[in-house]
Amino acid sequence: MVPPAASRSHPSPLSADHARGRFGAPVSRTELTRLSGAYCDRPMARPIRFEHNRWLGDKRSQRAHDLDRVVETCGLDELLASEQFAAFAPDTLPEARNRGYRACPHCAGGPGPA
Repeated sequence: MVPPAASRSHPSPLSADHARGRFGAPVSRTELTRLSGAYCDRPMARPIRFEHNRWLGDKRSQRAHDLDRVVETCGLDELLASEQFAAFAPDTLPEARNRGYRACPHCAGGPGPA
């Protein structure tokens, strides 16, 4: 017999008991806070195809966006709709710069999350 759905309790995907890093290792509390959107102007879900990437390049403006700190002024929704974006490997800002992309002043400028 299966218990009713109301009696089941699942941990939040961002709870410390449930969170796992990229390779299955436990995520630190600092990382958990970052993932919860505490460093964003508005919490925003990552694009599905880029859930494991941090940097996303806009081919039209040659800007690299930090998906951990993206804000409304970055225009990420418009970028994804245009399909004019690129991912970097390795997923770092120096690699994006190596490919001719500049850091976005809205999301990649200034100090990063602690």
